[in-house]
Amino acid sequence: MTQNRFAWPAVVAVVGVLAVGLFLWPPAYNDVQLPTSLLNVSMLVLLSLAAALMIWTPTPFWLAFLVTAAAAPIAVMLRVSVEVVSDPTSHNLWPLEVVLAAFTGGFFAALGTGMGWLIARARGARPATTP
Repeated sequence: MTQNRFAWPAVVAVVGVLAVGLFLWPPAYNDVQLPTSLLNVSMLVLLSLAAALMIWTPTPFWLAFLVTAAAAPIAVMLRVSVEVVSDPTSHNLWPLEVVLAAFTGGFFAALGTGMGWLIARARGARPATTP
């Protein structure tokens, strides 16, 4: 039985979106200020997920980074989609919200992926040419 190399990244993607959404979705529209509303425990979860993906699975660096970095903008897009249905004028600058979430999530994903790669390499689990 062959292992699907995209199984763990898919699990990490879902967990990452739910972790960001857990803190982003409940507050009222006026209480959310991006990117500061994203700077909470959920970004540490993204960092940890990226590091774990690099340490314990044979996931390529680029895939681990993209999967974890995409969690924040996806969570923001889900919030925007739901709120625009009830009030179409609520998110006039939604592309800016997505870009801010992408930069925030990307920063923590890059940190986690880099840390995980270094730890895996120190343990001898990864070749030196896989940054």
